[in-house]
Amino acid sequence: MGIEVYFIERPVNDTLAGPTLWKSLNQAGGTLSNRGNLEKAGIQFGIAPSTPPFALQALLDPARSKGTASQTKQQTFAIPAGESTIIQAAYLADPRVIPSANKSRPDPIPVPDAHCRFSMSAERIQDGWVRLNFQPEIHYGTERIRPFATPSEFRLQKMKNVEPYYDQSFSVEVNTGEYVVIGFTGDNSSSLGGLFFRYGDAQTRSGRLMVVRVAGMQQVNAVRSDFH
Repeated sequence: MGIEVYFIERPVNDTLAGPTLWKSLNQAGGTLSNRGNLEKAGIQFGIAPSTPPFALQALLDPARSKGTASQTKQQTFAIPAGESTIIQAAYLADPRVIPSANKSRPDPIPVPDAHCRFSMSAERIQDGWVRLNFQPEIHYGTERIRPFATPSEFRLQKMKNVEPYYDQSFSVEVNTGEYVVIGFTGDNSSSLGGLFFRYGDAQTRSGRLMVVRVAGMQQVNAVRSDFH
Protein backbone atom coordinates (compact mmCIF):
# COMPACT_ATOMS: atom_id res chain seq x y z
CA MET A 1 0.00 0.00 0.00
CA GLY A 2 1.25 3.47 -0.82
CA ILE A 3 1.04 5.75 2.22
CA GLU A 4 1.77 9.48 2.25
CA VAL A 5 2.62 11.09 5.59
CA TYR A 6 2.71 14.87 6.04
CA PHE A 7 4.06 16.75 9.05
CA ILE A 8 2.66 20.26 9.30
CA GLU A 9 4.25 22.68 11.75
CA ARG A 10 2.59 25.99 12.57
CA PRO A 11 2.53 28.53 15.44
CA VAL A 12 -0.02 27.53 18.08
CA ASN A 13 -2.11 30.61 17.28
CA ASP A 14 -2.42 29.70 13.58
CA THR A 15 -6.17 29.74 12.93
CA LEU A 16 -6.02 27.25 10.04
CA ALA A 17 -4.36 24.59 12.24
CA GLY A 18 -6.78 25.18 15.13
CA PRO A 19 -10.58 25.16 15.43
CA THR A 20 -11.06 26.00 11.73
CA LEU A 21 -9.39 22.73 10.77
CA TRP A 22 -10.91 20.46 13.41
CA LYS A 23 -14.47 21.69 12.78
CA SER A 24 -14.08 20.67 9.13
CA LEU A 25 -13.09 17.06 9.94
CA ASN A 26 -15.15 13.99 10.75
CA GLN A 27 -14.18 13.16 14.35
CA ALA A 28 -16.80 10.50 14.97
CA GLY A 29 -14.50 7.50 14.37
CA GLY A 30 -13.66 5.00 17.10
CA THR A 31 -15.52 4.03 20.26
CA LEU A 32 -16.46 6.52 22.98
CA SER A 33 -14.06 4.86 25.44
CA ASN A 34 -11.21 4.99 22.92
CA ARG A 35 -11.84 8.64 22.13
CA GLY A 36 -11.98 9.32 25.86
CA ASN A 37 -8.59 7.67 26.43
CA LEU A 38 -7.10 9.67 23.59
CA GLU A 39 -8.57 12.95 24.83
CA LYS A 40 -7.19 12.38 28.34
CA ALA A 41 -3.78 11.75 26.74
CA GLY A 42 -4.00 14.98 24.72
CA ILE A 43 -4.50 13.34 21.31
CA GLN A 44 -7.29 13.86 18.78
CA PHE A 45 -7.87 12.68 15.22
CA GLY A 46 -10.27 13.29 12.37
CA ILE A 47 -10.89 12.21 8.78
CA ALA A 48 -11.07 14.41 5.69
CA PRO A 49 -12.38 13.36 2.25
CA SER A 50 -10.14 12.92 -0.78
CA THR A 51 -11.04 16.50 -1.74
CA PRO A 52 -10.00 18.05 1.59
CA PRO A 53 -11.59 21.14 3.15
CA PHE A 54 -9.93 24.51 2.54
CA ALA A 55 -8.05 24.61 5.87
CA LEU A 56 -6.36 21.27 5.21
CA GLN A 57 -5.65 22.14 1.58
CA ALA A 58 -3.91 25.31 2.71
CA LEU A 59 -1.88 23.52 5.39
CA LEU A 60 -0.74 20.84 2.93
CA ASP A 61 0.49 23.45 0.42
CA PRO A 62 4.28 23.89 0.90
CA ALA A 63 4.05 27.29 -0.79
CA ARG A 64 2.15 28.58 2.23
CA SER A 65 4.97 27.54 4.61
CA LYS A 66 6.74 30.74 5.53
CA GLY A 67 9.29 31.15 8.33
CA THR A 68 10.90 28.64 10.61
CA ALA A 69 7.67 28.03 12.55
CA SER A 70 5.68 27.08 9.41
CA GLN A 71 6.72 23.97 7.51
CA THR A 72 5.05 21.17 5.59
CA LYS A 73 7.09 18.03 4.98
CA GLN A 74 6.06 14.86 3.19
CA GLN A 75 7.28 11.25 3.43
CA THR A 76 6.14 8.27 1.36
CA PHE A 77 5.96 4.68 2.58
CA ALA A 78 5.18 1.38 0.88
CA ILE A 79 3.64 -0.96 3.47
CA PRO A 80 2.72 -4.59 2.68
CA ALA A 81 -0.81 -5.36 3.89
CA GLY A 82 -0.81 -6.52 7.50
CA GLU A 83 2.72 -5.31 8.21
CA SER A 84 3.77 -2.21 10.14
CA THR A 85 6.19 0.68 9.81
CA ILE A 86 7.55 3.22 12.27
CA ILE A 87 6.78 6.91 11.77
CA GLN A 88 8.76 9.37 13.86
CA ALA A 89 6.60 12.24 15.05
CA ALA A 90 9.02 14.10 17.36
CA TYR A 91 12.50 13.98 18.88
CA LEU A 92 12.95 15.05 22.49
CA ALA A 93 16.60 16.08 22.66
CA ASP A 94 16.73 17.09 26.33
CA PRO A 95 15.98 14.71 29.22
CA ARG A 96 12.21 14.67 29.64
CA VAL A 97 9.55 13.15 31.84
CA ILE A 98 7.12 10.92 29.94
CA PRO A 99 3.87 9.26 31.02
CA SER A 100 4.12 5.65 32.11
CA ALA A 101 2.24 3.10 30.02
CA ASN A 102 2.40 0.53 32.83
CA LYS A 103 -0.62 0.68 35.14
CA SER A 104 1.34 -1.11 37.88
CA ARG A 105 3.91 1.74 37.94
CA PRO A 106 1.91 4.85 37.00
CA ASP A 107 4.52 7.43 38.04
CA PRO A 108 6.01 9.47 35.16
CA ILE A 109 9.39 8.28 33.88
CA PRO A 110 12.45 10.53 33.42
CA VAL A 111 14.15 9.56 30.14
CA PRO A 112 17.05 10.76 27.96
CA ASP A 113 17.22 10.94 24.16
CA ALA A 114 13.57 10.11 23.45
CA HIS A 115 11.79 9.63 20.12
CA CYS A 116 8.00 9.91 19.85
CA ARG A 117 6.85 7.43 17.22
CA PHE A 118 3.77 5.77 15.80
CA SER A 119 3.86 2.12 14.85
CA MET A 120 1.41 2.09 11.95
CA SER A 121 0.00 -0.88 10.05
CA ALA A 122 -2.42 -1.06 7.13
CA GLU A 123 -5.01 -3.75 6.39
CA ARG A 124 -7.00 -4.05 3.18
CA ILE A 125 -10.71 -4.40 3.99
CA GLN A 126 -12.06 -4.52 0.43
CA ASP A 127 -11.37 -2.77 -2.86
CA GLY A 128 -10.64 0.87 -2.10
CA TRP A 129 -10.97 0.55 1.69
CA VAL A 130 -8.15 0.28 4.23
CA ARG A 131 -7.95 0.04 8.02
CA LEU A 132 -5.05 2.04 9.45
CA ASN A 133 -3.88 1.09 12.95
CA PHE A 134 -1.90 3.57 15.03
CA GLN A 135 0.13 2.64 18.13
CA PRO A 136 1.88 5.59 19.89
CA GLU A 137 5.24 4.71 21.43
CA ILE A 138 8.19 6.53 22.98
CA HIS A 139 11.62 5.02 22.33
CA TYR A 140 14.38 6.20 24.65
CA GLY A 141 17.84 5.52 26.02
CA THR A 142 20.72 3.57 24.51
CA GLU A 143 20.27 0.99 21.79
CA ARG A 144 20.92 -2.55 23.03
CA ILE A 145 20.04 -6.09 22.01
CA ARG A 146 16.61 -6.58 23.56
CA PRO A 147 13.76 -9.12 23.25
CA PHE A 148 11.13 -7.83 20.83
CA ALA A 149 7.59 -9.23 20.62
CA THR A 150 6.14 -9.98 17.18
CA PRO A 151 2.60 -11.35 16.65
CA SER A 152 4.02 -14.89 16.62
CA GLU A 153 7.24 -14.90 18.66
CA PHE A 154 9.93 -13.04 20.60
CA ARG A 155 13.02 -11.97 18.68
CA LEU A 156 16.27 -10.34 19.69
CA GLN A 157 16.70 -6.94 18.09
CA LYS A 158 18.95 -3.92 18.59
CA MET A 159 16.66 -1.20 19.89
CA LYS A 160 16.05 1.42 22.54
CA ASN A 161 13.73 1.04 25.52
CA VAL A 162 10.14 1.28 24.32
CA GLU A 163 7.14 2.64 26.23
CA PRO A 164 4.10 1.39 24.24
CA TYR A 165 0.81 3.19 24.90
CA TYR A 166 -1.70 0.43 24.17
CA ASP A 167 -4.62 2.33 25.74
CA GLN A 168 -4.06 5.14 23.25
CA SER A 169 -3.88 2.95 20.14
CA PHE A 170 -6.66 3.54 17.61
CA SER A 171 -7.84 2.40 14.19
CA VAL A 172 -9.63 4.20 11.36
CA GLU A 173 -11.22 2.90 8.18
CA VAL A 174 -10.64 5.13 5.18
CA ASN A 175 -11.20 5.07 1.45
CA THR A 176 -8.27 5.47 -0.92
CA GLY A 177 -7.36 9.15 -1.09
CA GLU A 178 -8.89 10.16 2.24
CA TYR A 179 -6.82 11.86 4.96
CA VAL A 180 -6.37 11.06 8.66
CA VAL A 181 -5.32 14.12 10.69
CA ILE A 182 -3.76 13.56 14.14
CA GLY A 183 -2.82 16.29 16.60
CA PHE A 184 -2.90 17.74 20.10
CA THR A 185 -5.93 18.55 22.21
CA GLY A 186 -6.31 20.09 25.65
CA ASP A 187 -3.96 22.44 27.49
CA ASN A 188 -1.43 20.06 29.10
CA SER A 189 1.79 20.27 27.09
CA SER A 190 3.29 17.53 29.31
CA SER A 191 0.69 15.01 28.18
CA LEU A 192 1.44 12.32 25.61
CA GLY A 193 -0.12 14.47 22.91
CA GLY A 194 1.91 17.45 24.07
CA LEU A 195 5.15 15.47 23.73
CA PHE A 196 4.18 14.31 20.23
CA PHE A 197 2.66 17.52 18.88
CA ARG A 198 3.97 20.56 20.83
CA TYR A 199 7.49 22.04 20.89
CA GLY A 200 9.39 25.25 21.59
CA ASP A 201 9.46 27.58 24.60
CA ALA A 202 6.78 29.97 25.85
CA GLN A 203 7.73 32.61 23.26
CA THR A 204 8.08 30.28 20.25
CA ARG A 205 5.48 27.65 21.12
CA SER A 206 4.51 25.77 17.97
CA GLY A 207 2.30 22.85 17.07
CA ARG A 208 2.65 19.84 14.81
CA LEU A 209 0.02 17.88 12.90
CA MET A 210 0.51 14.45 11.36
CA VAL A 211 -1.57 13.77 8.26
CA VAL A 212 -1.76 10.28 6.70
CA ARG A 213 -3.23 9.53 3.27
CA VAL A 214 -3.67 6.17 1.56
CA ALA A 215 -2.42 7.00 -1.92
CA GLY A 216 -3.18 3.61 -3.48
CA MET A 217 -3.20 -0.16 -3.22
CA GLN A 218 -1.26 -2.48 -5.45
CA GLN A 219 -1.92 -6.21 -5.63
CA VAL A 220 0.80 -8.66 -6.62
CA ASN A 221 -0.60 -11.72 -8.37
CA ALA A 222 1.29 -15.01 -8.39
CA VAL A 223 2.55 -16.08 -11.80
CA ARG A 224 3.22 -19.74 -12.50
CA SER A 225 6.58 -20.57 -14.03
CA ASP A 226 7.39 -24.00 -15.46
CA PHE A 227 11.05 -24.97 -15.57
CA HIS A 228 12.19 -27.68 -17.93
